[in-house]
Amino acid sequence: MQHFFVPAEWLQQDPITLTGSIAHQMVRVLRMRPGDACLLLDDTGWAYRLVLASLSPDQVTGRIIERFQPDTEPHTPICLHQALLTERKMDWVLQKGTELGVATFAPIATERSIHGRKDIVGRAKLARWRRIVQEAAEQSGRARLPALHPPEPLATACARAARDGALALLATTDASAQPLREVLTTPEARARQAIHLFIGPEGGFSAAELATARRAGVVPISLGPRVLRTETAGVVAVAAILYARGELG
Repeated sequence: MQHFFVPAEWLQQDPITLTGSIAHQMVRVLRMRPGDACLLLDDTGWAYRLVLASLSPDQVTGRIIERFQPDTEPHTPICLHQALLTERKMDWVLQKGTELGVATFAPIATERSIHGRKDIVGRAKLARWRRIVQEAAEQSGRARLPALHPPEPLATACARAARDGALALLATTDASAQPLREVLTTPEARARQAIHLFIGPEGGFSAAELATARRAGVVPISLGPRVLRTETAGVVAVAAILYARGELG
């Protein structure tokens, strides 16, 4: 069944009227017909089952027949701090991270990022990232849209993790890193529900950045004996964390 995130005020109508890009997608792309059903989501955790009554090129109407809360959101909120990547790779991380259940994306600018320490991303790119996240959330049946923050320096992101009282993990090939599976079984990890996950750029974090993260209480982790591409590492780590906590597979 097709899922669509819509403004909450649209759901106060009776009958429901959908316009703009959603109506276009239903009519022109999905070729939906009267009597077809879909789910509308208000981004607060509620879903509304809508049965379509009429469709025109610029407007769709229907009636809500059921309101419920889907159980599709992980109970482990993961904030993914992905170092800035090339456009195609960043898009992939946002898409796959959303599908897996990432709660927040807070990209970081690092010394070896594709744009170096520059953490300025224009409105157009942020809007594009939000579209990618929304499309992935709709496709994967998420009940909430992941939060998306503008890029920030590593030190700022580490401070965010400390404020949240989260378990903060940083993937690295450094010899001091502990295996992820071991870290997740410690009493400290079990006591903390939220997780902040730091993924470096191609070439990894610099020694100075690793030192900054350690001082902030971030735990260096290993994802195994093989070196993963940066766009792969975050997705693998998110999947491993959710699996370890019984929320995947």
